[in-house]
Amino acid sequence: MVAGRVTMPAIIDLTLPVHDRGGRLEVQTQFEIVYSFEREGWQGSTVRMFAHMGTHV
Repeated sequence: MVAGRVTMPAIIDLTLPVHDRGGRLEVQTQFEIVYSFEREGWQGSTVRMFAHMGTHV
């Protein structure tokens, strides 16, 4: 608080673009549709990525 005013902390955007077969440290991001709406009546997807990368998405 400065002279009766509330100040907001700065926001730092650390988001990263995520692309299929992209990644870091030789760990590739992979997207896979495990269940499709046409076959099962609902869609389920799996995403695999470098663990720390998920904190920036």
